[in-house]
Amino acid sequence: MQIGKFHQNTEFFWLFYPLKETALQAILCAAPEYTRFAQPAVHYSKYFSDRLQSNVSFIEPKNMFVLLEQDGEILKILTTEGNVGHIYVPSGANDDIQEVNQCA
Repeated sequence: MQIGKFHQNTEFFWLFYPLKETALQAILCAAPEYTRFAQPAVHYSKYFSDRLQSNVSFIEPKNMFVLLEQDGEILKILTTEGNVGHIYVPSGANDDIQEVNQCA
């Protein structure tokens, strides 16, 4: 993955944390990072929003975003809606994140 490039999640819903620290707290709570289904994504985002007292949401499959920073398995991204936050992408699932090639 390259910083500053457009990327897209291809298959999974990913939990989207407003702060890196929130993502780290969720990981310590054994948060599921991703799911194939919308209903669990809604459930998990509400659960962790309450538990971590933060606004945890999720990004849907086929959403584009710009990779701003990468710190190991935590990615700081800018969504097409203008939101900046973090997703945790374990190494076994990073095939889901694909660079989007822009044609001129």
